[in-house]
Amino acid sequence: MILSQPVLDAVSYWVAEMHIGNTLTLGLRMLVLLGTALLAFFFSDRKKDYFVLAGVLALFWAAHALVCRSVGYSDPIGDATNYIRTAQLPIYVLSLITLYRLAGSFPETIEKALTACLYLFGAITLLAVLTGTVNPTYPKWGIGICGWFALPNSQSAIYGILTLISVLHAVRIGSASRALLRCAVGFALMFTLGTRLAYFEIFAIATAVALSMFLTGKRNRRALAAVLALAVACAALYPFSPMYRNRKAYSVSADQQQDTADVTVEQTPPPPQAYDWLPDAQEPLDMLYRQYQPLMINRFGLERVKQAFGYTDDVQQLGDLRRCKILFCRLAMEELPFTSRLFGFELSTTVVEDGIFDVENDFHGIYFLYGVVGLALMIAYLGVFVLRTLRRILREPKRYLTLPVCAFGSSALISVINAYFSASVLRRPNASVYLSVALAALWLLTEKRSEDGGEEQA
Repeated sequence: MILSQPVLDAVSYWVAEMHIGNTLTLGLRMLVLLGTALLAFFFSDRKKDYFVLAGVLALFWAAHALVCRSVGYSDPIGDATNYIRTAQLPIYVLSLITLYRLAGSFPETIEKALTACLYLFGAITLLAVLTGTVNPTYPKWGIGICGWFALPNSQSAIYGILTLISVLHAVRIGSASRALLRCAVGFALMFTLGTRLAYFEIFAIATAVALSMFLTGKRNRRALAAVLALAVACAALYPFSPMYRNRKAYSVSADQQQDTADVTVEQTPPPPQAYDWLPDAQEPLDMLYRQYQPLMINRFGLERVKQAFGYTDDVQQLGDLRRCKILFCRLAMEELPFTSRLFGFELSTTVVEDGIFDVENDFHGIYFLYGVVGLALMIAYLGVFVLRTLRRILREPKRYLTLPVCAFGSSALISVINAYFSASVLRRPNASVYLSVALAALWLLTEKRSEDGGEEQA
C-alpha cells in the first residue's frame, strides 16, 4: 500500500496533463483504501472499533448532507467524494494499527517501506529532470522542481515525513552512511521544490534529528554531523535557491503592480459613509477592485468585497490568493444559516464561473466545509495522539522515549504544521496517507503493555 503511493501520484499528474480526468486514479485510491480497510476489519479482534468509527463518520455526513440540502445541494456526489478524502485519515489509521499488529518486524518494515518511498520519489523526480518534463513548482516563472507531481505543498509534507523517519531509522541501526544518503536525497528534494514550507522543513528536520538523539541518548556523531552539514549547505545556498528566486520574482512583480495601482488611485478614499455626498470619488478604487477581484464582485457585489478587504488599495493584499479565498468563504458563510456554521457547506459553494476559492490551509478548509463540529472532531482526533504520547513519555520515559517514537511523532507534527499553512495534507489523500502511517505507528509504539509483552487496554 505504501509503495504504491509515489506511482499513483505520478500517474495522477500525467492523467491530468493529458486531460483524461481523475476518475481512474481516484478509483484506484478508493480501491486501495477499501481493500486496506476490509482486510484490516477481517483480521481485527476489535471489530467494535470499526463500527464506532463508521457510525461517527456516517452520522456526521448525514448531518452535513441535511444542512447542505436545506440550502440547496448542487453537487452531492462531488461533495461526498470530497468528504471521503478527509475521512480517509481516521479510516487508514485504524486499519493500519490492526495490520501493524500482524507485522512480524514492526516498526522496521514500515521504516524500510518509507525509505523506499523516499528513494522512489527521488528517482521519479530525477527522471522528470532528465527527460525535460518537470512540473515547475511556480509555473508563472518556471521556478522550482516538482517532478511529476501536481501539488507542491503536498510534496513538501510528504518529503518531510519520509526524510525524518528514514534518517532516524539509519541512526537507530548505527549507519552514518545511510543517514547521509537519505538526508541528502530528502534535503535535495525539498531544496529544489522551492516552497517556503519545504525550505524551512530542512532546518526543522535537522533540529528534530539532533533533539531526538539528545533525548533518547542514542547519539551518532557522524550521522548528526552529516545532517547538520547538509542543513548548513542549504542555508549557504539560499541566494541560489528556488525559494529565494521565487520570492524575489514575486516582490518585483508586486512592486510593478503597486506602481500601476498608485497611478490609478492617487489617494485612497475613506469608507463610503464619509463621502456619500461625492459618489464619483469611489471610481478609481472601484476600478482597482474590478481588476483584481472580478469573480468575487460577480458573486457578492462590489461593496461587500471592498468592505471585506477594508477598502485597501494595496495590490499585495488584493492579489493574495490565500487571503482572498478565506474572505470569499467568510462572505459565503455569512449568507448561510447557523446550521451551516455547525456542519459546513458543500465544496461547490467555493466555485464561481471558472474560479475556485477553496481555502489554502486545511484547518480553515475543514471549518468552512464541515463547520465547527467537523473542525472540533478533527482537532480532538489529532489531540488524542498528542496527549496519549506525552502521557506515556512522562510516566515511563525509559520505555517510551525512543528513536522510533521521536521519528514518527516528529514527522506527524511536521505534517500537521504543513496542514496549518497549506490545504495539501488533511484533505489530500496522497499526503494524508503518510500522516496515517505515522499516527498508526505512534499509537502502537506508545501502547501500554503488560510485563509478559501482552497488550493492555489503554
